[in-house]
Parts: sequence; structure tokens; C-alpha cells
Amino acid sequence: MKSKLKYLLIIWPFVMQALNIAVTSTADTNTMGTLRYAINQINASPGMYTGIDFSSLTNPTITLTEPLPMLQAGVGNSLSTVGTSAGNIVTINGASTYRGLLVVSGNVTLSYINFSNCNATGGNGGGTSNGGGGGGGGLGGGLFVYNGAAVTASNCNFTSNQAVGGAGGTSPNISTGAGGGGLQGNGGQALEASAGNSGGGGGGYFGNGGTGLGVGLGVGGAGGGGGGGSFQNGANASSSSGAAGGSDGGGNGGSSIQSGFAGSFGGGGGGGGANDSSNFAGGSGGVFGGGGGGGLQQEQGPLVGGGDGGTGGFAGGGGGAVLGNGGNGGFAGGGGGNLSGTWGQPGTGGYGGGNGSIAGGTPGGGGGAGFGGAVFVMQGGSLVLQGTSAFTGSSVTAGIGFPHNGSVAGTDFFINSGGILTFSQTGTLTIATSIDGDALNSAGTLSAQGGPLVLSGANTFLASVSVSNTTLIVSSNSALGNSANTATLNNTATLQFGASVTLPNSLVIGNTGAQTIDTQTFTTGVNGISGAGFSKIGSGSLTLSGGSSYSAATINSGTFRAGAANVFSSSGLIQLSLGTTLDLNNHSNVIGNLSGSGTVTLGSGTLSLGGDNTSQT
Repeated sequence: MKSKLKYLLIIWPFVMQALNIAVTSTADTNTMGTLRYAINQINASPGMYTGIDFSSLTNPTITLTEPLPMLQAGVGNSLSTVGTSAGNIVTINGASTYRGLLVVSGNVTLSYINFSNCNATGGNGGGTSNGGGGGGGGLGGGLFVYNGAAVTASNCNFTSNQAVGGAGGTSPNISTGAGGGGLQGNGGQALEASAGNSGGGGGGYFGNGGTGLGVGLGVGGAGGGGGGGSFQNGANASSSSGAAGGSDGGGNGGSSIQSGFAGSFGGGGGGGGANDSSNFAGGSGGVFGGGGGGGLQQEQGPLVGGGDGGTGGFAGGGGGAVLGNGGNGGFAGGGGGNLSGTWGQPGTGGYGGGNGSIAGGTPGGGGGAGFGGAVFVMQGGSLVLQGTSAFTGSSVTAGIGFPHNGSVAGTDFFINSGGILTFSQTGTLTIATSIDGDALNSAGTLSAQGGPLVLSGANTFLASVSVSNTTLIVSSNSALGNSANTATLNNTATLQFGASVTLPNSLVIGNTGAQTIDTQTFTTGVNGISGAGFSKIGSGSLTLSGGSSYSAATINSGTFRAGAANVFSSSGLIQLSLGTTLDLNNHSNVIGNLSGSGTVTLGSGTLSLGGDNTSQT
């Protein structure tokens, strides 16, 4: 009898072990053991590494020699710094020249990192007296959080960081359209010939746009200079074929018979080609890339036509043109210039960027904006501050335009439309400079949920404000940003006034825990209050200037005052403690009910009780 052998196949599941990549050197090279090398390895294999390990170093300072690569941990992947502590703080020093860290993707936790002397300067527009490129935006000197990225900064400090807009392009050369500046790469120049001048390439994240070229009558313009890539420069044009863009995102330049190609992520657009009978447009910039310059048609001397400058991507300047339209700047980018309003119009600057101009006065591209000296949170990005943080010495500077400069906002923080900024620090954090933002798309979110947060700057951000289980102290009339913002108090939260200010914002009272408004000794005001009940403390006064619908107001001390008729909740209870005052301030109001032992001051107003429809004069 034959026996049968049976084999059991056991398949062990493969489990990927968490891997840390070690930083063992403070050198800023792309060799093993450096931070630059670690970021490049993480970008090459998203999800493989879960930590950047600094444990072999002691309080290291890494001084940058160029911008760090954009950190791309991958959507849904987590990455943390390892080996850092209060006794082992890592300093990233930008040498007052290079930006700190730009996080593109992943859930990234940074612990005990000091961003110092980092400089996010937008790329300059390429130069020409006829069609200078717009300057790129300078955004987030220390830290830039990209759309979809979630960053937690725990015990991180930001010291002497700056955001500077790129300059619009201009020069004494007579040439065709020059490229727009990128996030840091410069737009390419465009050299003159007697016919068919091609446009310069747009700058990229760091790579510069290439130079366009013309080679003379009857030959045709050389291909436009390639757009600058994330780090690689675009090639300069040298023949009638289009010059190559930087291989990491730059668009190729157009040949003598085609337009420039668009840049992809991190790259600028290629310059437009031209010949003695045709002209072509510059390519548009990718995200962080400037637009390519437009080509110029020229026949036996006379100028007869020109291509348009390319549009800048996010933070990119528009490409310049001569007889076409200058390219529009992307967000924070300057518009491209052009020769004459008869043949075309200069480009419009993006949000915060200066407009391009027409030759004849001071021609050239508009300057780029400087936003977020320390931090820039892009639409869809999220930043949480934990532990102990400090922001000192931040600055923002507008890019010089010819003649239209860029603008500045957000000395410490800038929240792009829909960005999320959460303060969850331990201890008190004071933001005395501005937290700004734009109102182009959706509102963002600003949350306070850690230690006390003091806002005393002239803020302009557009966001819903959430205060949860902490104290938010306001010391300026614009502490809560845009007047359309509402602030929600929930989970035993306190809004405390640190000065005599009147907020144009409305408050929403949550129903979890007891919410408090503390006027201290100051004369204060808000627009209106809705939601659940709240308590007022502090010997100062609180004035309502807009309609309200709270369920109850318990006045434990001080004065509760009407700033207009019918601003108190018509269905809400007002309870007055001994020594407090309800002041109608000569304005008639209806309330739900009144109880307690305080004083009611009517003046010429009438107080009506909604509960039993009685009134008192």
C-alpha cells in the first residue's frame, strides 16, 4: 500500500517593518547621512520610512546651501522626527537665503526643530525693457504646508524667518518676452535678433528658466528657453529646436514653429518660439512655476506680431510679451509686462502680486507678494502647533515691480483659502504680529485648544474660529480676523478681553460645558451672540451691536449693554447678580425673561419681556 504525502503550504503574511533613516551629519550635501539625502530617499520611496532619526547628533545646526527638496512622504503615510528632545534641538538655518521646509504630502510630525534665518524669496522675472516677466511669490519662510499635507509642529521655534516677493523683470536690452519667476527660480531672459525672437522660460521651485534666442532674418527664431524645474535649470536655446526644460518639471521651449510647453509640478513653462512669419505663446507654469515668455515675429525690421506670455502657476509670475498679452500671475505672482497697449495688454498680478506694465514709462513685470514670514498654510493643508512654540523676528517684504510692487501679509502666519491652523500648545502663546489670509475661495479654520492663546495683531484671515477647553485672549479690534468670521466657544471655553476693543465678529456659544466671556476691567463689544447660554465675568462692560439669539446670559459682574435696538435675545433669559447692570443705553429691546438682583438702566429705551409680553419704561 502506497502512502500519500500531503504537503501543507503555510504562507506567512509579509509585514513591513517601520524604518527610520538616520541623519548623522550636519553637512548640506546629498550624501548618505545628511538631511538632504534623507528627504530624497523618503521622496523616492514614499511609505518606506516612518522616521528621520537625529539621535546620533547633539543639538545640530544644519546650514543650508540651497533649498531643501520638497518633502513628499506620500498621501496617508506618517513620518516623524526621531531622537529630538528638549536636550537635542535640531536647527535648520537658511543662512538668510534659503527657505526652510516645504511639506507636500503625508502626515508629518516635527519635534524640537528650530527654523532659523530661513528666507523664502520668490524668483525674479526675466529681464527685458519690453516684456519683463512677473516676480514669483515668496511664501512661508520657515515652513510651507501644501494642499493635503498635515503637519504637527511640536516644540518648534521660528526665529528670524522671512518671506520676500520676487522682483519683476526689466533691463536695458530690447528683446522679446521673458519668463516669469517661480517660487524661487528666476525667469529666463530673451535675447534680441533681427527676426523671430523667442521667449525665455519660466522659473521653477528652484531651477531657473532658460534663455530664448533669435538667429536672424530668413532663419527663424531659436526655440524658447526651457522652463526651470524643481531644481534643474532649463536649457538655453541654441537652435531652432525647442530647448529642454528642467527634467524635474520644467516645460520645454517651443521650436521656431510652436508655442512653449506647460510646466508640470514645480516647473516653469517653456518660452514661445517664433520665426519671421509666425509667433507663439509661452507655456503656462506648473504649481510653483512661472509662465514662459511669448515669442516675437519680425519681418525685415518691422515688428508685426507677438505671442502671449504664459500664465504663472501657484506662486508663479506671468511671462512677459512684446506684441502679445503679458501672462497673468498665479497666486502671489506678478503679471508679465508687454510693449504696447495697442498690440496687447500687460498681465494682471495674482492675489497680492503687482500688475505688469506697458513699455514707455517704467516697463516691466509686477512684483511678487511676500506672505507668511514664518509659516504659510496652503488651501487644504493643516498645521497643528503643540508643546511650547515661539515666533520671533519674522518679516515679510514685497517684491519690487516696474512700477507695480507686490504686497505683504502675515508677518508670522498666512492661511490660504481653506487652510487649517490649530493652536494646541502648552502654556501661553502670544501672537503679536499678524495672522493673515485671502478670501478667494472657502474660509479656513483657526482653532485654539491648548494653553491660553493671545491674539493682539491686526489680523485679516478668513476662517471660522474655534475655542475649545482653553482661553482665547483678544487685544485688538481685528484679533479675530475678517469681520465675517465667527468664533465658537465650546467645551468650557473662555473668550477674554485683554484691552478695550470692539470685535466686529459674532460669537456662537456651544452647549458642551460652561462658556465664559471675561471683559476684565475693559470696555468691550461684539457683534452678536447666538447659541446656548454663557456667563459674563469681569467688572468691565460688554456691548452687543448686532442681533442675538442666545438661550441665557448670566451676568456675574460688570455691565451688559445694548449698542442698538433689539440686540438682546428676544427669547433668552438674562440673570443679573448683585451689583451688576443691564444697560439699555437708550435703545428699546425685547428679552425672554429677567431675574436676579442687579440694576436695569433704561434711559429713553423700553424693555419688553417676551415671556409675559410686559414692558417697563
